[in-house]
Amino acid sequence: MIRLSILYTECMHDYLAIEYYPEKKLKGFNRALIALSSHLKGECDAALFANAYRCILMQEQAKKARPYEYVPEALKKLKL
Repeated sequence: MIRLSILYTECMHDYLAIEYYPEKKLKGFNRALIALSSHLKGECDAALFANAYRCILMQEQAKKARPYEYVPEALKKLKL
């Protein structure tokens, strides 16, 4: 059984501490926020947002799954 107070405190945010980050500074999984912003502004539909979100998640998971010894230079040398 989950206590209500735990759920409630997890959903609390300090809105005064929110900072603005230009899109160019968002990296990794946070790039999904760019797609979300576009969707909320009405610049893209829900399907495009969902596809972009999924693509970003897959790209970032692929980066984490790659062993550290596979640096970009080595992959270029192997033509991968």
